[in-house]
Amino acid sequence: MQRKRLLQLLILIFALFVLGSVLGIWSNFMWFSSLSYQRVFWTLFLTRFVVGAVVFLVFFAFFQANFWYLRRSLPAFQVIDINTRVYEVFIAPLRRIFSSKIGKLLAGGVSALFALLFAVSISTRWEVFQKFFYALPFGRPDPIMGKDASFYLFKLPFYELLQSSLTSAVILMLFICGLLYFFLASSEFLKGGWRIFSPVKLHLASLIAGLLVLKAWQYYLSMFGLLTTAQGSFFGAGFTDVHARIPALKILIVVALLAAILVFISLLRGKVLPVATGVGMLLIASILVGGLYPFVIQKFRVEPNEFSREKKYIEHNIAATRYAYGLDGVKSVSVITDDAEEAGQDIVEKNRVTLSNIRLWDFRPIQQVYNQMQQLRRYYSFHDVNVDRYRFGDDYRQVMISARELNQDKLSERARTWVNRRLQYTHGYGAVVSPVNEVTAEGRPLYLLENIPPQAEFSEIKVERPEIYYGELTDSIVVVNTKIGEFDYPSGEKNIYCSYQGKGGVQLTPFRRILYALHFKDMRLLLSSDITSESRILYQRTVQDASRLAPYLRFDSDPYPVVADGRIFWILDAYTVASHYPYSDMREGINYTRNSVKVVVDAYNGEYAFYVSDPTDPVVGVYSKIYPGLYRPLSEMPESLREHLRYPVDLFKLQAEVFAEYHVQDARVFYNREDEWSIPHEKFSDDSQEIEPYYTMMKLSGGEKEEFVLILPFTPVNRENAVAWFAARCDGDQYGEMVVDVFPKDIHAYGPMQVEASVDQDGEISSQLTLWNQHGSQVIRGNLITVPLAGKLLYVEPLFLQAKESAMPELTRVIAFYDGRVVMERDLWSALNKLFGVDADTPSPQPDDVAPVPQDKDSLAEKANQLYLEANKALKTGDWAGYGKAIDELGKVLEEMVGKKAKDS
Repeated sequence: MQRKRLLQLLILIFALFVLGSVLGIWSNFMWFSSLSYQRVFWTLFLTRFVVGAVVFLVFFAFFQANFWYLRRSLPAFQVIDINTRVYEVFIAPLRRIFSSKIGKLLAGGVSALFALLFAVSISTRWEVFQKFFYALPFGRPDPIMGKDASFYLFKLPFYELLQSSLTSAVILMLFICGLLYFFLASSEFLKGGWRIFSPVKLHLASLIAGLLVLKAWQYYLSMFGLLTTAQGSFFGAGFTDVHARIPALKILIVVALLAAILVFISLLRGKVLPVATGVGMLLIASILVGGLYPFVIQKFRVEPNEFSREKKYIEHNIAATRYAYGLDGVKSVSVITDDAEEAGQDIVEKNRVTLSNIRLWDFRPIQQVYNQMQQLRRYYSFHDVNVDRYRFGDDYRQVMISARELNQDKLSERARTWVNRRLQYTHGYGAVVSPVNEVTAEGRPLYLLENIPPQAEFSEIKVERPEIYYGELTDSIVVVNTKIGEFDYPSGEKNIYCSYQGKGGVQLTPFRRILYALHFKDMRLLLSSDITSESRILYQRTVQDASRLAPYLRFDSDPYPVVADGRIFWILDAYTVASHYPYSDMREGINYTRNSVKVVVDAYNGEYAFYVSDPTDPVVGVYSKIYPGLYRPLSEMPESLREHLRYPVDLFKLQAEVFAEYHVQDARVFYNREDEWSIPHEKFSDDSQEIEPYYTMMKLSGGEKEEFVLILPFTPVNRENAVAWFAARCDGDQYGEMVVDVFPKDIHAYGPMQVEASVDQDGEISSQLTLWNQHGSQVIRGNLITVPLAGKLLYVEPLFLQAKESAMPELTRVIAFYDGRVVMERDLWSALNKLFGVDADTPSPQPDDVAPVPQDKDSLAEKANQLYLEANKALKTGDWAGYGKAIDELGKVLEEMVGKKAKDS
């Protein structure tokens, strides 16, 4: 009875496991279908299934054939010099079991288990099979073997996987068969048994010979592997590899094949000595030819004349690495122009747009300000702040932007009910946009887009569909279009509710409700009377869920929101990567990468669109062949979104690390490490950290106007002076073009830490910082922004003041450094005027959209009264953000009135 119950329990557990797996596959299919990517689902699913099934069948047949042959080849057992008790207790029962039907079933079960393990392991690398069959040429043969790079990226990984898997299977079978033959057929090998041919020896000879053939194949693949690994100071095959290891591997291939033939013939003829000779010959050849000979060549031919021997291979490494990381097209520019001799006033006037877009607001302080001033309700959150640029009429401006997402974890504990989390609190609302360098009198950012409902200063960022159902924090399951409605946004003491009108999610028919309730283990999805047949379930709705559609791509860590055409979109960068590009340096586990894909996610409808941003990349070309319909040409992306494409920071950081070493193209200089660069450090708050790449607006040499670029300075290794700056262009047809400006060696350019030291050594600045830090507040030193300007580097560092008991930093001062001079003023233009010797009465450049404050008393009084009424109105409706903005502007007007009164008196 207990056995029957145990069997029933096991069957139930197995049924639940199968049901859970089937429901998971079905749920995933419904998600793909909701995005109209059914074909992508079937390609991903069937590839895994077909690869797993084929691998299972092949390895099951191999294991089963070995067990079948083993059972048939067992001779009549002869007890020779063996303890009778051991035979009766262990060996005889094992022999009876193995010779019976139970043994046949056991062999089949073990074969199936081993085959399943291999199938599961190999099927996880299904993309290796896809790329093997859909390979495209690079048109770039390697300099040693003459194979196209596509062989290394698409073919070699498949061969390596196949060889290692077959080798593991043969070793496993050899061990099991050898062990069973030892116990069940010992008479075949004892007292002259070696001299007699038998099926046992044929079986073992075949396995050993097969293992040696696979070893020969491994030697062959290893020749190509030398071009993708590092044996010395650089990646790729060097002199010793080409002139010693590759010839040695060719010899070992021949020896291994001869040993396989010798082992097979010797066991058939019943001779042990030739078997040992063949295996021993391979071992000796491996030590002498494969190990000692390359060592001698390296020690006595290469090391005494290393550079002359390695020169051309170093050149191969430099060329391949620069191409593999997209650095072969880096263009040289120079900031050493005629502007370098101009007066300060001329410098300021000529670079007005650049100076007007220097970023003062740092990501971390402004995120705290957003969460304090624009959060509006505790359940909203600004997860991240990004830099972008927008055109407002003829004005091209750099801005900070962040989406106001709903964070269900911030709901009060009592409000975290199932209805609230699943049916009502379903989406975030709107975004905040502010200029990168504009500050109120209180040290707060000015807003171009703010509040709920969204209020925009310009039509270009007007949001007509502000709901955010898909974002970075939307990792929960929600059901929309229910009877109770969804919380849309707060309005004073009331809440506004809405019903989802988008196309995202899956419509909940009664049958689907049952399946989803089982899949998510939530019966309330089935029992809730608020859910109707018109309701839709939204799940897998984060921007990062794009990886479910293309798990073979590497995705950027920082998706960013874009306001375009009255809607909110997310843009996420994706990279094609590989680790087998010949002669390329290995970084972060890869040695080839391209930013070949831009993913656009509709924050309302949840549509995922994949656009090919680098059609010259053969890897994305292969994926486009495998998944037709998933990838679209970049020309199909709406122009309103293309204007906001940015060169990604993650890729740029990786390229900068590589370029710091591989900017050198002279093999001798590279070998001597004479001109290595490093990414400098800066102070943030009280800590030192590596400078992050940053976006800025600047005019490149030869450029007609300012453009949006991603930039990073370099310093020499172990030195602090600046040696170059490196930038990636983001605008228009120049998108992705990389430039570098290497400073002349006879010019001293101050590096970031030298600037930080100058700030610390300035008596006026350091005393002021010390004073602030001693009065219950904390000074936060923001990012040090570097801008090439008129032949030199301009450094700008904002200072934020934050009370220790508050998370509301205020931008209180701006430090500017240029050509050895450092100043600190209340705002950027005051600092620049002082730094460049511009008359203080000269009006600072103002953005075109900022209206001047009225100057006569009557206009000021009228403006003050209007702002007072606006503040009262906002107070009554509970619009705290609007109230704070009106009060801030009222304070400015009153200050102007007081100043005018004092001037008149």
